[in-house]
Amino acid sequence: MIRRMHPPDVLERVLRIWDEREWFYGVTEALPQTFCHQDAFRRTCPPRPEHEQTVAIDWAGAGIAP
Repeated sequence: MIRRMHPPDVLERVLRIWDEREWFYGVTEALPQTFCHQDAFRRTCPPRPEHEQTVAIDWAGAGIAP
């Protein structure tokens, strides 16, 4: 099932990101911290072009992050 859902190069890319995780941690720790939704994707932030705004819902994961 996983092979059907992901292209063949996904594992290679995931492992490369995992190997570089310390670099990513350092970069994110150096960024300014602010209050964030932390769950922003289309289902929880539906576009509303008729109002020229986006409304964020489902704030369960909100907190401080880069």
